[in-house]
Amino acid sequence: MARKLETFPTFIRSTYPWDEWLDGSVWELTEGEDFTSKIPTIRMNAKVQAKKRAGNVRTRVLKGEDDDSPAKLVIQYFSENGAGS
Repeated sequence: MARKLETFPTFIRSTYPWDEWLDGSVWELTEGEDFTSKIPTIRMNAKVQAKKRAGNVRTRVLKGEDDDSPAKLVIQYFSENGAGS
């Protein structure tokens, strides 16, 4: 049943460690191990999280070596002025 709240919740806990992943280092994330979302979804989330941190993120998808191997997503955060965080 629906319930009325006194205030709007301000903190939403993220499933992924974005502060760590968006530290300016190059990170290789493995599908099914580091994230459970589909690759386009995690890429979009990375861009949204980077924007919240006044930056952007570059990404590259690396396909698995065969059909049974998971894909990998490489990400790297950079601030709007081009430097890492």
